[in-house]
Order: sequence, then structure tokens, then C-alpha cells
Amino acid sequence: MDRLATLRARACRLPVIRWFLDLRLQILALLLLFLLTLWGTLYQVEHGLWASQQRFFYSWFFVSGGFFPFPGAKLVLAYLFVSLLLVTVLRLSYRAQKTGLILIHWGLLVLLAGGGITHFQAVESFLSLKEGERSNLTSDYRNWEISVWTERAQATNGLPEKRAVEAIDTDRLLGGKAVVFPDAALTLIPRRLFQNAMPNIEAPPSGPQSASGFTGLSAAAQQTDPAQDLPGGEFTVLAAGATNQILLWAGEASPLHLGEKTIQLRRKRHPLPASLALKRFTKEEHPGTAVARRYESRVQLSEPRLSREVLIRMNEPLRFADYTVYQSSYSEEEGVPVSVFAVVKNGGRIVPYLASVLLFLGMLIHFGIMLVGRIRRREAR
Repeated sequence: MDRLATLRARACRLPVIRWFLDLRLQILALLLLFLLTLWGTLYQVEHGLWASQQRFFYSWFFVSGGFFPFPGAKLVLAYLFVSLLLVTVLRLSYRAQKTGLILIHWGLLVLLAGGGITHFQAVESFLSLKEGERSNLTSDYRNWEISVWTERAQATNGLPEKRAVEAIDTDRLLGGKAVVFPDAALTLIPRRLFQNAMPNIEAPPSGPQSASGFTGLSAAAQQTDPAQDLPGGEFTVLAAGATNQILLWAGEASPLHLGEKTIQLRRKRHPLPASLALKRFTKEEHPGTAVARRYESRVQLSEPRLSREVLIRMNEPLRFADYTVYQSSYSEEEGVPVSVFAVVKNGGRIVPYLASVLLFLGMLIHFGIMLVGRIRRREAR
């Protein structure tokens, strides 16, 4: 124990460690976090939630006033996590009387760690289903991909055969290098790329072909939230000894067919470990209005070893594995209701619950020990 105490004392004297153990810097970090929260909330009113998150909360630094670097919430929270960890390991006295404080410190560490896991690993996407439809693929909000597959003849039972789809993220195209789809024996060469595009109706009719019939794309102003952008581009396709000039645009509902090859620019797909089928969508409106009072979806969740029927309502999501499925919104397509689900994959979703248990137990034990001590001192007097 003496040797451990000596090592802890030596570590506390190191300049870097002292910088993290400085109470003044810790208070300054908490004040910065409060300022960033207030600043980001006000910034959101004019620029939107996504822009506020990226500028204030998902950044290490951001530039304020055109030249002054300001620490982002990611840097401040990282400092607070390391500082709290060092205080817990080096400064905290591990005695029975300090059990409550020990649990509180570890609870806060688990809570901060859970936030980091969620930030770096969580994936948000959505799933739209009509009644009777089933899917095990969700669509990303802001990331896009180019998918290629080969059209084949129908199976003997009259249903289309399962198709093997190759897909690459559009981020891989930014360097302008050719991308090879080996299974489809197709090479895609980017010529012009647009973060947000719209069809150019003045383009000559002899230009590159597209699925919707337009022959040109032009750049459009990028939106504050990338989820609202519709990217596109002009590409050269090499397949089966032929060369084709094509246009791909995210605003097209149908894919482009080149012989047996099919190409589409679409939102990035994320596979689910189970499939969801919408059995019934129910909407209740406020009396005398077309405004929805509440809406819910009855779905069939089919996992590898289990199939069950679940009701998903507003504020009553479905949870399975690392996924949470929320009733997000709804729409209509040709008079048919479409239920829209927000799907979040988060491997650390139970971490906040664990942190809450540690914090509760820590406070219960800490204040219990204080109460017992006060009672004993009163009896002694």
C-alpha cells in the first residue's frame, strides 16, 4: 500500500497530470461546456440542428469571428473525462467510508464513456414501409452509395430471384479514380460530381443518358443539413466491351438500365439482423382537423430464432439487439399510407442505464453514511 501511495504521489507531481488535476481548469471546462450549450442552442434557431451540432458539439475546435479558434464540446468533454479518470485513480481515497463517492465517480466516468461510444459508433437511419411490405434494410439520412446489380430472369415460381448487389460509398469517388465492381464486371469512372444537383433542362438532347431522360446536371446550392441535398454526377461506364456516358442523380426514383446491368445512386443501405413487416398502420386525427393526434404501427419482427408481433407507437419504440426503432412519421403514396421509422444502432445503449445505477447507489450510500455519522455524533453529545 505504501508503494502504491508513493507511485500515486509521484504521478500527481508530473506537469501533464497536474494540468488535468487543476481544479481551476476543471471549473473553466464546466463553464465552457455551459457556454457551448447556450451558444449552440441559440445558433440552432437560425441555422438548424445539424449545423449547430457540427459546429459546437461534434468538433474539437471551431473558428469564431473569422479568426479566433474556440474549443468545441468534444475537446471539453475529452478533457473532463481524462481529468475525472485521473482524479478517481490518483486522488480518491479507496476506503469503506468513501464507497459512495467512489461509485459516484465511476458512474460519471461510465456516463461520459457511454456518450463517446454513442457519438463514434451509433448509426442513424430510417425505414419506410407500406402495409404488407417487409424489409431488412434501412436507409441512411446523409450518406449515399452507388449500387450495381445484374438483372436476371424470373424464377420458376414467378417471383424475382434474389440479386447480389455491389455498392460503394460516394466518398470513394471524390478522388476521381475509377471504381471497379468485380461481380458485375463493370468499371465506373467519375467525370463531374455535385454535392447537390438538379437536372439541367437546357442541356443538349445528345448528352449522357439518365434514368429520367434528362441529359445534363447543374450544381445547386448546398442545404444547411446534408440530408436535404440530392447529389449527382456524370460518369463513364465500361462494361461488356462497351463505353457509355451516364448521369446519376439522387432525385431519381428509378435506376438506370444498361443492358443487363442496373445502376442507381441511392441512400446508403444498412442491413438489420432481423426483418420488419408492416401489418397495419393506424392514425387518429384531432376532431375536425387533418392533424394527426397519434399514430402507430403494428409490425412483425422476424429474427433468426424468433418471430413476434410488436406495436410501435410515438414514445414507445421497439428495442432488439443493439437497435431501437421509433415511430418517426408517416406519408402517403397514391392514397396508401406509408409508415416511417427512425432506426438507431447503438452498441452502448445500455451504458447510460448502468451509469444511472452506479450514480444512484453511490448517492444512496454516500448520504446514508453521512446520516449515520450525524446520528452517532448527536447521540455522543
